[in-house]
Amino acid sequence: MQLTLKDNLPFTLVQLKYNGIVIDIPNVLVDTGSSSTLFSIDALIPLGITPDLTDMLTPSAELVVQKSYSDGKLNIFRSVNVDWRTSI
Repeated sequence: MQLTLKDNLPFTLVQLKYNGIVIDIPNVLVDTGSSSTLFSIDALIPLGITPDLTDMLTPSAELVVQKSYSDGKLNIFRSVNVDWRTSI
């Protein structure tokens, strides 16, 4: 994994693959204390991963919708498993 330090924080390039579509996302913060990674939905739209309100109405075993509150706002997270690698 090739790391680039920005303000003493490690960043890398990540490649995601979902349903045969591959995209590169640059400048991903490497958080060694985190068990998962959040990406902006804007970055995932090219993979066909979009917000879908029906997910909350018809959950499946492959999809987890999580809610959290931050600054008084409701945030909804859609969990999707994708293939990934770093340092392309």
